[in-house]
Amino acid sequence: EKIMMIDMHFLIFFSVLISFIVAIVLSLQYFLIKSSYKIGFRYLALGYIFNLLGMILILARNNSSLSIVLIIGNNLAFILGALLIYIGIKKSYQEYNFKKWHYVYILFFIGMIIYFTLFNDRLNVRMVINSISLGIIHLLIVIELIKTKQEFTKITSLFLAFLFMVYVGFDLIRAFYYFIKEESQIFSISSMQIATYFIYIITNILSTFGFIINLNQRLNEENNESKNNLEIIFNTTPDAVAVTTLENGTFIAVNEGFVLESGYKSDELIGKSIIELGIWKNNEDRDKFSNYILENGFIENMEMEFRRKNSTILIGLMSAKVIKLSGKPHIISITRNISYRKAIENKLKESENFLAGVIENNGAIIYVKDYEGRYKLVNKKWEEVTGFKREEVIGRKDVELFKNGIGESFHAMDLAVIKSGNVQEGEEKLINEFGLRYFISIKFPVRDSYNNIIGVCGLSTDITERKKYEVQIKEMAEHLEIERNYAQAEAVTDGLTGLYNRRYFDNTLRKE
Repeated sequence: EKIMMIDMHFLIFFSVLISFIVAIVLSLQYFLIKSSYKIGFRYLALGYIFNLLGMILILARNNSSLSIVLIIGNNLAFILGALLIYIGIKKSYQEYNFKKWHYVYILFFIGMIIYFTLFNDRLNVRMVINSISLGIIHLLIVIELIKTKQEFTKITSLFLAFLFMVYVGFDLIRAFYYFIKEESQIFSISSMQIATYFIYIITNILSTFGFIINLNQRLNEENNESKNNLEIIFNTTPDAVAVTTLENGTFIAVNEGFVLESGYKSDELIGKSIIELGIWKNNEDRDKFSNYILENGFIENMEMEFRRKNSTILIGLMSAKVIKLSGKPHIISITRNISYRKAIENKLKESENFLAGVIENNGAIIYVKDYEGRYKLVNKKWEEVTGFKREEVIGRKDVELFKNGIGESFHAMDLAVIKSGNVQEGEEKLINEFGLRYFISIKFPVRDSYNNIIGVCGLSTDITERKKYEVQIKEMAEHLEIERNYAQAEAVTDGLTGLYNRRYFDNTLRKE
């Protein structure tokens, strides 16, 4: 009998050892996972850890003063472990969390275990309750595994479903066995006890292998999907993408964009080096690229010039990064053709320079103000007329620069432009140390890309000299009018008496 007891203890101890190895293997696998399957596998690993805890508590029940606590604890551990495995499988295929029925389920069966431990100590009844509670969860696991729609894991899922179906069948047999047969203690030797631990050991080992293979199949499929997606991106991006060795710049792979931009065919590039093909336009760019990527491991948006097969020059914006392929350093580079953009930029720069020259050297006073009336631009003529330097003016308003109501009058015309949204033309004057000056000003609104008014642009022409001539002409006209009136008066009156003469009489008679 003593030998038989030792054998039973050894069987339980061996079960603990197997459970420990399984828990360690699954936990290590969990920490190695770097994908969306990590969460589901965490619950699987926790489930097997609780199974290990349940086995340890069974082993600890021998000659322990805490047998009641250990009985409740080991039953709770097995039920919770099975439930966590079920949740882990659910989470592997879809979003899933703890439900209310999980808590009710645990409380219901543990409540019965507590009752048949504290108030009515019945080992057989507890065995039946334990078998039924585990059998139900194992059946749910079988259903979930059969329901899987992933073709690449179908075989392993069915294999796992078969293992858990064995569990279900054994749980039913075990429940029926303990229902009709009395068991004296947990460590007693019987065919059912031996079968229980043997089936537990075998299914634990096989299910662990099954879950790991199932996971690896899903990870491989995920990697294949990622690889296919990367290949699609690699081949469909319009930018020129190439993979070269870090050591000598030998082409390993190029995409269609690189072929189109370079003018070379794919087989003309693969196995050849960049230097050999003469793709760099100048050695300075090549050395700059090599030094920077060796020092930093990456390059972002570096402007380079390249030579196509037909010797035309391509200006590219290159980004690159050092990667490892088969343990060796390589460079993956993405080059965007900006030749057309650079040509447009040069044209725009030429236009800007031309426009800046026209504005700066114009004989008219030219200025731009923002919506609030702050100067953003003035030309050289504006500086000459006002006496201010542009660095004193930019960012300031007319009312800050010109006193005696002059700044206010300038701003009033600006407001008329902003409010009406139309061109305004009017006469303005300026009084400073150079004296009184008159100007004809044309002002129009400046608009953004959404047609909103964001400021005012003005062109003013100095008309001071013209105003002087206008005054002189007006004075001459007034003088001539006086002389004309005097001459007319002299022509119809007598110079000595002041009386009307014969000419006045003849004129009056003619009118009559």
